Amino acid sequence: RERTPHLIVECDPRLVSIFTRSFAGIEFVARTSPLDPRLIGKDIEAQIALCSLPWALELDGTTIGSAGPYLAADPVRTEAVAAQLSGLDDRLRVGIAWRSIRETALTKRVHAPLSRWRKVLQVPGISFVNIQYGDCERELKLVETEFGVYVHRHGEIDLFRDIEGVMALGANLDMVISSAT
Repeated sequence: RERTPHLIVECDPRLVSIFTRSFAGIEFVARTSPLDPRLIGKDIEAQIALCSLPWALELDGTTIGSAGPYLAADPVRTEAVAAQLSGLDDRLRVGIAWRSIRETALTKRVHAPLSRWRKVLQVPGISFVNIQYGDCERELKLVETEFGVYVHRHGEIDLFRDIEGVMALGANLDMVISSAT
């Protein structure tokens, strides 16, 4: 932002509102086909893949720093989710996700099925909240039956498609335990 007067970032349509709210002074447009006309104008001076930006700007973990969260959840959605979670007791709220929706030989080796989470899920003083996208109800019922642990479901949020809802849910959690998804 500091190096250019007008910056346009193309991103997944689900991220436009989040990025717009989180990064003032940058214009975000949804990835579409055909391309948004703002991305092919003759006045564009440079173009770079977002993942190459730290390299191009000579940034690393020591130069980026952190002044807190980079992404801002929608305050209205966050408050609504807080109200819906108010029924949970005052214990630590921990979101859990244990697998990727894409099952490969690698993910089968690195993702522990929820049935192997007994020691984690039986830690006292924690309310667990499901943040695993995809069909996982059978796994959650198994945990309830075999471990005696209830994992809260938030059925109003599509955990795969509704990134705004997931952010609002995450803003109401104390911690998240997840495999790489």
